Amino acid sequence: MAKAKTVEQLRERIEGALASEKETLQGWVNSINPINPLHAFSWSGDAFQAAARISLLTGMLGCFDDDSDKTLSEIEQYFKATLIEMAWRGAEFPSHSTSPTANLAEQETARAAVWVLDHILGFGGYHLRELIRRQ
Repeated sequence: MAKAKTVEQLRERIEGALASEKETLQGWVNSINPINPLHAFSWSGDAFQAAARISLLTGMLGCFDDDSDKTLSEIEQYFKATLIEMAWRGAEFPSHSTSPTANLAEQETARAAVWVLDHILGFGGYHLRELIRRQ
């Protein structure tokens, strides 16, 4: 995906992705059968993925309120540094909780950071490897 050209375009991209992920999560919630709710949890990978993305994207939107005078470049630089750190930490220090769901949540958070770098900020593939190498 091409990089945003303005701060407003970046905000709109984040808001659009957030709305889409909320729809995904709501679809999973709606699929829970009251007679056998455990079945939905057996197939909840997409729900964990959406929840991690929602958490990350919501936090990113909060940055626009605090940094309204920042340039697009400054905002992107902050997001890149933060997301690369999250992805790196998730890979370097994976969660080893006794709770499998906590481990999955941590794993999905690291994956969400990489997804945002690629799909929202436009730093995927070769560009992402170059960013990490320069850090």
